[in-house]
Order: sequence, then structure tokens, then C-alpha cells
Amino acid sequence: MKKPLLLGGLFEIATHYDAFILDVWGVLHNGIAPFSGTIPCLQSLKKAEKGILLLSNTPDRSPLVASHLSTMGITPDLYDHILTAGESAWLGLKHRPDDFHRKCGNKCLFAGSDFMTDDKGIPLFITGLDLDFVDSAAKADFILNACGGTKKQDYEAMWNMVKEALAYKLPMICTNPDLVVNIGTRQYLCAGTFAKFYEENGGEVLYHGKPHHPVYEMAWHILGKPDKTRMIAIGDSLHTDIQGANHFEIDSVFNFSGIHEEELETSEKREALLKTQTYYPTYLMKEFRI
Repeated sequence: MKKPLLLGGLFEIATHYDAFILDVWGVLHNGIAPFSGTIPCLQSLKKAEKGILLLSNTPDRSPLVASHLSTMGITPDLYDHILTAGESAWLGLKHRPDDFHRKCGNKCLFAGSDFMTDDKGIPLFITGLDLDFVDSAAKADFILNACGGTKKQDYEAMWNMVKEALAYKLPMICTNPDLVVNIGTRQYLCAGTFAKFYEENGGEVLYHGKPHHPVYEMAWHILGKPDKTRMIAIGDSLHTDIQGANHFEIDSVFNFSGIHEEELETSEKREALLKTQTYYPTYLMKEFRI
């Protein structure tokens, strides 16, 4: 595998690509505020008439995330589209396009407290869905794993719920394949950690979001089906962003100012880590900037 090129900024490669798929958390912002280069870089890409789709593994639906980004100054005029794992999961539960979604039924054991809610504390995710929330695995048809990592969870309660669902052999829908997320200087578990345990212990899991092919196919269609040789994905996770780009056969930039920052602070550490991987980025970059 060709050694990835270390970039000083996207200006070095921007002319080679027409469509950019950008991770959100860890690339555009740190959970609190945008990185210093984010807004100038987005402005430059828009000025150059590049197609920009934000692809996030958050369990929330796309419009809610767009609204939240606007509070940080990342407004809709800075990108063209936004697609989330939560949006993909909502569409799956709404339209039931395959056997897995159909067998899930409508009695839902909800695991996680990260969804944005209305003034009564009801997750906005369920609007428009025919779901009944139940309080135990014994009453459920499936478990909806929605630990987004935006705040510290009651991990003991989460693990207990997941183990109970496993005992009842409930199918799991995972709305966030990320294993962990950084918020400022702290790191939290995401739904992917619990889903990985579930799967490794014999449970059935259907994932919505990166690195799984369907969400990239959806993103490609939204962008107008551009030539894949003119597409590039930028993310901070080897497990989700780079693996997903590899499988979809598009180029990628591994932004190592996110969850792998401490592991990759020197060129020696970067080289050592990449030697252990089966997924490789086309480029490396310290921070999202032009």
C-alpha cells in the first residue's frame, strides 16, 4: 500500500476533487466549537464550487444537526448537504426496506439518552415513526442503540440493558457505529462500543452510518452520483471514515487532530499505527484547513 502523503492543507489537492464528504465531530468541530480552520476552509471550497456533504454518525436526524451546527457558526451556506446515521436509521424504520427492519416490529427498547428531545423529554427522532417505547427487553421486539457520546452516560445501566436484550435475542439497530468520541479534552463511549460487544456475543446488529456501504451509497446519490475518482472523504477515525472510504473505493484524508491525536503526534507514531491497520488513507492532515 502506498504511503499516505502528509498535507499542509487542502489547497494541495482541492483541484483534483469535485465532491467532498466531510466528517463533522473531530473534523469540523470538537463538540464545543469549530476548529480554527473550519469556516475559512468551507468558504474556500464553496467558492471553488465543490460539492460538500457532511456525513455524521450522530444518532440525531439531519435537520436537528444542521440547526445545532448553526449555533456554532457552521451555517447551511457553508455546505450543500448533511446526512446522519440517525437520518439513515429513521428512513429504515419508516420504510422498512429489508427483512431486518421488518422483523424489528414496533415495540422498541431504547438504549441511550443522547437524542435531542422536545419540551416533554420525548426524543424528536421518533416523530413520524410507528414505534412504542417499552421499559424492558421482555416486552420489546428490538433494541434501538442510540448512545451518541454527546454526554456522559450511565454506562452501567447501558451495559445492563444491552446484556438483557442479548439474553432475549433481540435484533439491534445501531444508530451510531462510532466507538468513542472526543468532547473538548474528554472521551466518551458511543453506540458502536455496545454494538460491537453485542455482535461479538452472538447478537444480531444492523448498523446505520459509517463505515457501512449503504450510507455512502446514499451520500453519493445526494451529491448527484459524481465520478468516484473525483470524490474524497475526510475523517478522524480509521475504523469508520477511512474504512468506509476504502470500501466505497474513494480517496480519503485521515485527519489526526480527532480521536487518534495522542497516538499520532509524531511521524514515527503515525507510521507505526498505520502499519497495524488494514485500511489506509490516501492523505494525512493535522487539522481541517485550506
